Amino acid sequence: MDSRDAPPSSASPEQAYLSVRRIKKKFGDLAVLNGVSLEAPEHEVVSLIGASGSGKSTLLRCINLLTIPDEGDVWIDGVRLPLSDPSRPPRRITDKKAVRLARARLAMVFQSFNLWAHRTILENVTEGPIHVLGVSAAEAREKATALLDRVGIADKRDFYPAQLSGGQQQRAAIARALAMEPKILLFDEPTSALDPELVGEVLKVMRDLADEGRTMIVVSHEMSFVRDVSNKVVFLHQGCIVEEGGPAEIFQSPKTEACRKFLSSVIQ
Repeated sequence: MDSRDAPPSSASPEQAYLSVRRIKKKFGDLAVLNGVSLEAPEHEVVSLIGASGSGKSTLLRCINLLTIPDEGDVWIDGVRLPLSDPSRPPRRITDKKAVRLARARLAMVFQSFNLWAHRTILENVTEGPIHVLGVSAAEAREKATALLDRVGIADKRDFYPAQLSGGQQQRAAIARALAMEPKILLFDEPTSALDPELVGEVLKVMRDLADEGRTMIVVSHEMSFVRDVSNKVVFLHQGCIVEEGGPAEIFQSPKTEACRKFLSSVIQ
């Protein structure tokens, strides 16, 4: 048996619903991730912070295999995602069906919304449940309407993305993610493309999700939000996890000079 098929000893379905081990990723000669390991317990919020280029977004993309790690593995609910032997590059997905099933447990909210421009907001939210989960069109529409109401844009259901503000589009993207009934929500700088006056409406939805006990991994530069909602904060620097701990520990007593410099640059 391949030793990689066993989940890490410190991770179990009860303790770490998602476990990432020794992830490495290079783009050409640039090493973006240098052996990163991370655990996300169920019902907790893990926030990734660090300067631009530290590897945060690449780590999120490796978790759902939008980017294939050169080395290392990802477990979801104790099951390793199927990747080929890293000693025989290029690395590839070995079981596409298994990855599709795994991705159904994950939902990612991107910086740039990634809504389908030619479909209405309602259609954007119903497409996944109908074509991936096999939900009937009527049930998908009913659920999508409820989710759009939950994020405050039910009145925009028949609009197209270009007719909405950036904040409304991002809330639609969150509703689309929730429609897939994910176990884990991945947020990649969800407010970075928004005008400042629109940031609050998206963060409020995310705070509500955190209060519900959703399992979330969040990349964000909104430090007050990170401090308020996170169970664990992870600081990445030059492709490595340099510090991790509770919000009070990281924000009040950072141990490394790199973390202290980063926080002083982003907190006024």
